[in-house]
Amino acid sequence: MLELEQPVEEHWRKSLGNCKIKCRTYFEKYLLPGDSAVAIALDEVDRLFPHGEIAGEFLGMLRTWHEDAKTKPLWRQLRLLMLHTQVYTQLNINQSPFNAGTEIKLTDFTREQVESLSRQYKLNLQNTQIEQLMAMVGGHPYLATKAIQVVSRQEMTLESLLQSAPTVSGIYRNHLERHWHYLQKNLPLFTAFKTIVLADSPVELN
Repeated sequence: MLELEQPVEEHWRKSLGNCKIKCRTYFEKYLLPGDSAVAIALDEVDRLFPHGEIAGEFLGMLRTWHEDAKTKPLWRQLRLLMLHTQVYTQLNINQSPFNAGTEIKLTDFTREQVESLSRQYKLNLQNTQIEQLMAMVGGHPYLATKAIQVVSRQEMTLESLLQSAPTVSGIYRNHLERHWHYLQKNLPLFTAFKTIVLADSPVELN
């Protein structure tokens, strides 16, 4: 807990400038001064992507803060961690925070890791259930975690989840929709993908 004495609402009302400037001055006045570093962790940053204008402004602001940390001692107090499964390609590369700092790519989970993750969510999945989940999503960290979260909240059974997973009514609809839009914009990739899906035998692609 930061236990700040200065309310955000009061600062927003009294300070000048647009939202990004107000946010910056609040950090500089109340969050960054001091001996301790300030860490900001942002999960599921992908949720911003459908909102292009907001995503561009917000992610560009984060990139500016990252660059400031290289030259301004006060901003060196900031630690920024972003988790995402997709990259926002619409943003100018010089404004994107995704090509700055240290990138850590999460590899696919092993069967043992999926089993361990399910136990952390208090699920007692049987061997056959874990195999069924792995058959559907492989070891994809996001897809496996989302399935386990939904089942742990008792929103649906694993069997029902897997049955609807590849459809527009399943929990992966947004994930699949993003890939579908990407394929539609890339005709050569779409053609190759369609050929592979419809083929009854191995396909050789040049």
